Amino acid sequence: MTPDDAETEFRAAAARLAQVMRHHPPALTPLIESVRHLATLLAADAEVDHLEDAALTVIDTCDRSGLEFSDPAVLAAMERLRAAAADLDRNT
Repeated sequence: MTPDDAETEFRAAAARLAQVMRHHPPALTPLIESVRHLATLLAADAEVDHLEDAALTVIDTCDRSGLEFSDPAVLAAMERLRAAAADLDRNT
């Protein structure tokens, strides 16, 4: 995977998570705020470094909270973001 492909996939995964969370908002306020920040950066077409920091904050907030998602779309979007972030890290 090229660095450009990794960035494209990362942006798509971040956008998908933001979209899914908009329809299935978590009960945890810090996670909602983190996802909103990520969505704002996506809408502004922010640099990938800023997006990556915001996405890692979402992932970290989710991990620290112990929050379990029952919705398969949220689970899939979160896992896709984790994988895309790892790919981005490996390819940049």
